[in-house]
Amino acid sequence: MIQNHQGQESDAACKEKLREAQRLRNQSFSSEERADQSRSLRDALSSHSAWQTAHCIFAFVPRSDEPDILPLLRSALAEGKTLALPQFQKNSGTYRGAIIRDFNNDLSPGHYGIPEPLAHCTGLEDQSVDLTLVPGMAFDSQGWRLGRGKGFYDRLLPSISGQKCGVAFDHQWVESVPHEPLDQKMDWIITPHRWVKARKDV
Repeated sequence: MIQNHQGQESDAACKEKLREAQRLRNQSFSSEERADQSRSLRDALSSHSAWQTAHCIFAFVPRSDEPDILPLLRSALAEGKTLALPQFQKNSGTYRGAIIRDFNNDLSPGHYGIPEPLAHCTGLEDQSVDLTLVPGMAFDSQGWRLGRGKGFYDRLLPSISGQKCGVAFDHQWVESVPHEPLDQKMDWIITPHRWVKARKDV
């Protein structure tokens, strides 16, 4: 057990405990529950004004244990929205946003086996983003997010404009997420049954 000078567990140790608890919850989450909650989440997101008014969206290709937002992303392209996804940069070991225009021709399995924009895709550097969808293992009412421990999003998000929205299943909404100085807050959190504006008073 990692402790600070007051004898309490460090934020890093608390995060790892919460990650493990969420991994166990994910393992007991059936494919039917995953599909049903993903469908409800997509419906909630697509009907919200933040999505409807967004011209440029930065999103993610979901892993098998994350909400399936792919149908919504395909719809965004069909509606003429600008869509960007994370693209790994080997030289720096970080991610950037890169714009895709075609799911069939612009993506290939990337650094972690997740589809990423190919090298020819334009970066987001000069593009104003209206809405960013962020995955996570847990979120709380203050907007704090628990990632997978690599810090990729915490390094990437400060460079991206617009509203940040955590995207999660119902069981990923928790009472409190431990946080450290470099962690990035969400402006909103959406689950299949919640769309919550993060509390900024704490």
